[in-house]
Amino acid sequence: MNNLGLLYMRGRCVERDYAAARRLFEQGAALNDDTALNSLGSMYNEAQGVPRNTRLARELFERSAALGYALAQQNLRDMRP
Repeated sequence: MNNLGLLYMRGRCVERDYAAARRLFEQGAALNDDTALNSLGSMYNEAQGVPRNTRLARELFERSAALGYALAQQNLRDMRP
């Protein structure tokens, strides 16, 4: 789900559709997919198709990082305080 969501988010091979990307990331997040949690966190942290919500982004990055996803750990370090 994460890879398909990234295609929609970036508009590669399909028309860019942030709502479709978010739905796919949310489905993956519901299954505790570490990459989908991180991608959804990035959407909220960077306000890509959703309102910026750094509290939610941090929570999603933390859940992904707890599953061992290194990029989520880096995203947590890079977040503004």
